[in-house]
Amino acid sequence: MDSILAEGDASDLFFPTLIVMAVIAVLIGSIALVRRKILAGQDDTANDPMAGFTLSNLRQLVKDGKMTQEEFDAAKALIVANTQKASLKQNPVKDPAPETKLDPEKPI
Repeated sequence: MDSILAEGDASDLFFPTLIVMAVIAVLIGSIALVRRKILAGQDDTANDPMAGFTLSNLRQLVKDGKMTQEEFDAAKALIVANTQKASLKQNPVKDPAPETKLDPEKPI
């Protein structure tokens, strides 16, 4: 029975094996990055009970008679408040007009 090594030297397999291992390592790293991105996106919406609803979804519920106008107004207020809170978390407001001390002796 002939073996693969009988035809050639064992060093002939070193570089192809190294290439295959490098490709596998790159694939594993890519999968880990994609998983991290996906899981990071899920964390934001997991704690928000209103994450899946939009105002148009709620309006449709009112039109269908499945929600009253008062319930719609309350849900709308929650969505607007949560959106504003999330917006402030992502883009904190800097002091738009920092206080400056003016010297009364100095001309403007």
